[in-house]
Amino acid sequence: MDGQYDLVVLAVKSYALEQALIDMAPAIGPGTVIVPLLNGMRHVDELLGAFGPERAWGGVCLIQATLDAEGDVAVLAPMHRLGYGPLDGSEDKRLPEVTFALSGEEFETNPSRTILQDMWEKWIFLATMASITTLMRAGVGDINAAPGGRDFVARVVAEAMAIATAAGHEPRPGAVATVQRTIATTEPMTSSMYRDMAQGLPVEADAIVGDLLAHAAKHDVAAPMLSAAYANLSIYSAKRAG
Repeated sequence: MDGQYDLVVLAVKSYALEQALIDMAPAIGPGTVIVPLLNGMRHVDELLGAFGPERAWGGVCLIQATLDAEGDVAVLAPMHRLGYGPLDGSEDKRLPEVTFALSGEEFETNPSRTILQDMWEKWIFLATMASITTLMRAGVGDINAAPGGRDFVARVVAEAMAIATAAGHEPRPGAVATVQRTIATTEPMTSSMYRDMAQGLPVEADAIVGDLLAHAAKHDVAAPMLSAAYANLSIYSAKRAG
């Protein structure tokens, strides 16, 4: 890297974070803003530990995409949204410049004073979708059509919501409505983790499902369905590693 940067956007899978932190360190100066677009919440502590709260912000990326057979990114839906802001929701004089840098005609940019809550709500959505589709090896519509499918999906959602609430991040009505609308679909909608699994790729099981279960244990929330999904993902990862 050539010198220090005002803004660094960190967009890697969770299993690439350790090396990314090493690689990006020379680019981080005293006034740098780091906007992470990783899934889950575990990366936040690592960023804060490495670079401090004055540099590490929160961020969310809402997009439906996957890798095709050639390794190129294939966009699956027109939704392209970015959210970002200081983790504590405070004002920061750098926010207008970050907003300008992250604005473009092909995506919607959303500076947020509630970015930590935004991240938790995305996490709950991802963990729910990943768990139901990878455990059942099917799209949401197919799961709903199966005997007991809707009950299974509802149980996973209830567990994820209960964990977030116990951790102090009860999903807001809009987030709840989004999850409920998605899980009620009759379409063969899948998760990015399911698509990665179907292609034999690494999966973010620890960051998306495993870490959520760590919060469940911390707050004494029962989560048998999410535990089953995580066991399934862990077996997949172990077999994939040989």
